[in-house]
Amino acid sequence: MPTKISLGAPWQERSTAKKNSVFDGVPFQFIHSVLEFRDDDASSVLDVPSRFLSQEELSITALNAVGIVRVIASKKYTCVQVLDAFTHRAAIAHRLLNCCLEFRYDAAHAEAERLDRHYEETGKLVGPLYGLPISVKDQCRIIGTETTCGFIANVGVVDTENSVLVDILMRAGAVIFVKTNLSIGCSWGETIKK
Repeated sequence: MPTKISLGAPWQERSTAKKNSVFDGVPFQFIHSVLEFRDDDASSVLDVPSRFLSQEELSITALNAVGIVRVIASKKYTCVQVLDAFTHRAAIAHRLLNCCLEFRYDAAHAEAERLDRHYEETGKLVGPLYGLPISVKDQCRIIGTETTCGFIANVGVVDTENSVLVDILMRAGAVIFVKTNLSIGCSWGETIKK
């Protein structure tokens, strides 16, 4: 969900607005207020998801891409169930690591429902990535989202077209549900080799 702020606002306001907007696209049931990101805490967080995810969500998010498509094809899980499990896990990860820039839950949920309806009505999967929840780095443009690439000047600028990669993934049946941070290396003006 794009940040609601004037493009002429001071950078401090734009930064705060962006930070505050990240969870706007995440359903309330996936937000755990007891979890909090802290720069000064170097503790391992690997075990945290198991304290908040259900057994079903843990099982789903432990599958690889092929396994996910298979369980959807076998009707063990729906695209919506798989999306919800991955959104929940991503919300926990973001809360602990500050790693996400934009959740697209509403759009992703609508796409997952469309895929579920299509499969129910036709018995056919749409593409090799059918129902697979995918996160993309923030340099990928998605209509209706912001692509900041880590630059505060891009906060509030809404994309009007998709990146080619995004179109390819969506045509293959993927459900893009979150945009994640870029490495600091993306901001460097040179390649460093030793």
